[in-house]
Amino acid sequence: MSEHVIRRGARYYYRRRVPVELVEKLNGQREIQRALGTSDPKEAKILARRVGVEIDDLFERARLGTGPATPPRPKVDPSSLASSPEDVLYPPKESELAALTDQERLFQEQRSAIRWFNDDLSLILASVHQRTRQAVAPGQPMAIHSQAQGTPGAGLNEAFAAWDRIRKPTPATRDTMLRVIQRFREVRGPAKLVDIQRAHITALVKTMESSALTTQRTYLSMFKALLSAAVSAELISHSVAANYRIEGKQRGKARIPFTVSDVQGIIDKLPATGAAHWLPIIALYTGARREEIGQLRREDIKQETYRDANGKAQKAHFLYITDDDDTQRIKNQSSRRRVPVHAELIRMGFMDYVRKQSGPIFPDLKPDKNGRVTSAFGKVFSKALRTTYGVSDSRKTFHSFRHLFKEVLREHDVPKAVNDALTGHSAGDAAEDYGGEFYPIRPLVEAMQKYELHGLTLP
Repeated sequence: MSEHVIRRGARYYYRRRVPVELVEKLNGQREIQRALGTSDPKEAKILARRVGVEIDDLFERARLGTGPATPPRPKVDPSSLASSPEDVLYPPKESELAALTDQERLFQEQRSAIRWFNDDLSLILASVHQRTRQAVAPGQPMAIHSQAQGTPGAGLNEAFAAWDRIRKPTPATRDTMLRVIQRFREVRGPAKLVDIQRAHITALVKTMESSALTTQRTYLSMFKALLSAAVSAELISHSVAANYRIEGKQRGKARIPFTVSDVQGIIDKLPATGAAHWLPIIALYTGARREEIGQLRREDIKQETYRDANGKAQKAHFLYITDDDDTQRIKNQSSRRRVPVHAELIRMGFMDYVRKQSGPIFPDLKPDKNGRVTSAFGKVFSKALRTTYGVSDSRKTFHSFRHLFKEVLREHDVPKAVNDALTGHSAGDAAEDYGGEFYPIRPLVEAMQKYELHGLTLP
């Protein structure tokens, strides 16, 4: 499911943050929401792609100054489905929503569903009409897995350009897509999009049988996204990869937690200072991802005041993991969070180290061509893990700190919602959409106070 699709009750909605630089141009709008008008997750996924293309176009026009300064807010008129030609791109304000009757709310969702159903039905009928027009020799089955007519001559380059424009991927994701395209060309050779068949996708997957199942599925997912973008750009009428699946189960668990013994061996041999010293220790006591830690800035560490269980005012330091700065990225919106600074980190001098910095906390980390600041560190750590720190199990990587953190919280009966809030995992239900921007402070602090690794000796 797209990271922008959320579920409220039985219905799905599309929600997306407006880029900071476009908020003013869109009259202060910070978030876009649209009812997808369906309770079917598969249908919601399809509809979300189409909504995403429209919103991408809106953002692009806003950047170029060719779009409206104020996003349209059509009024809901239950008297006629034809009263408004456009769906509600931006929902009414909270005060306006409160004034809507249940009938008017239902009308919004029904009108959206009818509109998109008609569009999709038109595409399906056009595709069927095109295929039935083709002459089929007696006794010969119709080639239902070939592409219907699209843009004549369009190839993988045009599909990549459409995907790049629609998805606006990170440099690393763009490089991955280019590798997928290159591998497909090695299998199929130069090909027009309309000539691609499911047999070619099978051949692509077959070349990767020696790779991990997760890698195979990643490549297939990327190629699906490529053809999906081609459909959105009307280069082809449909994607032959839409329902393609790779069967099978991953052999064993891809990643497992470190043991306390593993951690002791790492801590005892860490460099004395700098990112190479702090990243493993912070990961151990926050469960944060490697890049989330490496991209932290001085202003991301803040002191907050909260009320404890007795109502007494208390203070605590937090790491704010966000994408507020242009140099920062997060995996998805669930990754946006605040994590209390553990007492052991403070005891080991982390806050003293932070106070000496300005801008990036780890200035010794330099971004690679994709903008990732921890790529070089990751390679060095992975090598040291086997050669210096004595951890031979290939399932244990830097990410194993995160698995350990999650496991220890479970052992201490920390509620799942709090555990997920600390690690940036999505609970996948409508409850996430209620409340403030960040999870309440007190349960986070109380959970972190329970986090303890028995038998570990720290410097």
